[in-house]
Amino acid sequence: MKRYGLLAALGVLACAQQPTAEDMPQEMVWVDRSGRILGRLGAEQQSIFFPEISPDGRFIAVSARDGEVNDRDIWIHDAAAGTKRRAAGAKGNDNFPIWSPDGKRIAFTSSRSGNYDLYVKSIDPEGPETAMVATEQPEFPRHWSPDGRGITFTRAGTAARGLFLVSVEDRKVTDVLVKPPAWYDGARFSPNGKYLAYVSNAAGPWEAYVAGLENPAQAWKVSRELSMGWAGGGGQPRWRADGKELFYVMGNDTMMSVEVSTSGTFTHGAPKRLFARPGMKGNFPEEAPWLARYDVTADGQRFVFVRTVPKAIAEWNRFRGPNGSGVAETSGLPAEFGPAKNVVWKAALPPGHSSPVLSGGRIFLTAFEGQKLLTLCLDQGTGRMLWRRECPRNRAEPLDKRNTPASPTPATDGRNVYVFFPDFGLVSYGSDGNERWRAPLGPFTNVYGMGASPILAGDKVIVVCDQSRNSFAAAFDRDDGRLHWTKARPEALSGHSTPAVYEPGDGPVQILAPGSFRLDAYSADTGESIWWVNGLASEMKSAPVLAGDMVYVSGYNTPENDPGRQIAIPPFDERDSNHDGRISREEATEHAKRYFQFLDLDRDGYLDAGEWKLYRATMAAENGLLAIRLGGRGDSTGASLRWKYQRAVPQLPSTLLYREVLYMISDSGVLTTFNPATGAVHKQARLRGPAGRYFASPVAADGKVFFLSEAGVVTVVKAGPEQEMLAVNELDDECYATPAIAGGRIYIRTRSALYCFGR
Repeated sequence: MKRYGLLAALGVLACAQQPTAEDMPQEMVWVDRSGRILGRLGAEQQSIFFPEISPDGRFIAVSARDGEVNDRDIWIHDAAAGTKRRAAGAKGNDNFPIWSPDGKRIAFTSSRSGNYDLYVKSIDPEGPETAMVATEQPEFPRHWSPDGRGITFTRAGTAARGLFLVSVEDRKVTDVLVKPPAWYDGARFSPNGKYLAYVSNAAGPWEAYVAGLENPAQAWKVSRELSMGWAGGGGQPRWRADGKELFYVMGNDTMMSVEVSTSGTFTHGAPKRLFARPGMKGNFPEEAPWLARYDVTADGQRFVFVRTVPKAIAEWNRFRGPNGSGVAETSGLPAEFGPAKNVVWKAALPPGHSSPVLSGGRIFLTAFEGQKLLTLCLDQGTGRMLWRRECPRNRAEPLDKRNTPASPTPATDGRNVYVFFPDFGLVSYGSDGNERWRAPLGPFTNVYGMGASPILAGDKVIVVCDQSRNSFAAAFDRDDGRLHWTKARPEALSGHSTPAVYEPGDGPVQILAPGSFRLDAYSADTGESIWWVNGLASEMKSAPVLAGDMVYVSGYNTPENDPGRQIAIPPFDERDSNHDGRISREEATEHAKRYFQFLDLDRDGYLDAGEWKLYRATMAAENGLLAIRLGGRGDSTGASLRWKYQRAVPQLPSTLLYREVLYMISDSGVLTTFNPATGAVHKQARLRGPAGRYFASPVAADGKVFFLSEAGVVTVVKAGPEQEMLAVNELDDECYATPAIAGGRIYIRTRSALYCFGR
């Protein structure tokens, strides 16, 4: 233990300051030596601190909250598998995890006894745990010696502001040599165990130092003030595994590197700037130079950092962005753009109608190529294809000519992507493109082909599969794809309305799923239909839009479902002329003959009594835009319906609520603006510019509303009730996919390409 005695002479001090708890979601990201984000690591958590990479590079231990207000636990993330588990999570806060050299144990501090004491625990959940140091002062571990025999720690609340070391074998604590009034912390052993890197304010500002363990009186300052306006100072030192490079951070959010030698007498070169990391403030010396929020891989080529989740991740993570609203919080969007104007990049794509979703610098879409079903991942900044994966295709179901095998839009949790192909089912991929799980579904019998997109609700992936018969909603586990629940939707006919999530003040999270004749609010936990509202159209394709205590949903079937144009359908017995219990095409009315393929749900060439009953109900239903008050129990039709509007209602485009104006664009381009509270019409007029049909839903941001026609014409309207047109942009290609907006850019998919437009 001689070396430990010499080490104690360094007098490294711990500071008692604990990191401030943060309410914003945080994440870990991989970063290369240029500062480029390579991908996310693990799911979002709160108040993430002290990431420590295991000796074999497979795991990362962190201290983080996971929904608890004031309780952090030690979590171990499997970097390869993308999973996490609690390693230590007893009552109290657990912080500062450090790995043993063999990667089989972690040391950490915990307040479970009422004070911060130092513990050692096996990473095996059932493995032993030992209290190493327990005194009246808080103890915080800093590093495990390379020979595995001792753990450095700092102790707060003592006059001896320095470094301590505890023997792993006998728990004997070696005291420090006091050097008041300076503080010392952040101690890290060199890989060969001969030197110690640490931070100190002995010279005034915080600086990074290295001291020899055999001669602790000698220390080298490796950080220093730099030119070009860069601030000096340094904190959070980390060694490369071969001992030839030392990393630290400056007070201006800059990652630094110093070439060093530890084979004999310590030597070091001049500090070099690696990268600046905007958006990660608070990780560096001006906050607490010893409280690391990064670590480096053994080869020094990759860093894992903690950052607050950028808005872009939550801005457009499913069909129509945040909860299907179609609205983004961003600025600087161009009003004028086209193939030769304000193009940031253009990427050629295989065909498909799915919309782009954005997550952590990546774009996910689906496509098809011949008989191949594809999931695509592009770089958000450049449009470069990062990976493409093929999904099995077990069948090729009939489709409406306006549909494709890749129409449903992916959903992403910021780390993984979830895709639904009607010709296979659900598949989940990690950000690296590796398949995580699959859940085959179908076959389906939707006269148009399936089109509803999956969504995420907590730890579940939700899909609504409405078809001619046997419609259902289902919830799958986000991590492993296992089925949580299914809920039959016996009244729902062919449609493809993507649901939305409703979070009431009390009670379970609910899935709002419009379908034929009614809107259901399902418990996300169990699939129970908590409340419902009748009076919807018989075919539902547009998505619901939530705002405040209201949800807005529109539905359209045929022109004969408009009020005043409905026709009477005779009873079944009147048309079953031969009384065989079914109606043939010859026995059907002329009207029924026109729609026979839609009415014959079981495809047997006849209409039975049940099919005729649905036919009568379908023709009795009315097209309309409904404003519905959220919440209730059971049948809430009478109490919840606020207002209804029944002119120029679209089949496909969803409504948009932006800056207190509700927008509805019909299939033929008639735009209606409403007062969302009363349903009063502000204005109704056909969009100016080239005529066309509309299948994509409108989106909005930066005071602008964007309407995209099938012909590739994007009409930009100033936000407000008066429909003031700002620009008409022509893309010279067909468009069916709804655009995405994030970070001052708009992403539009055409038949053959994905455009990124920005100033």
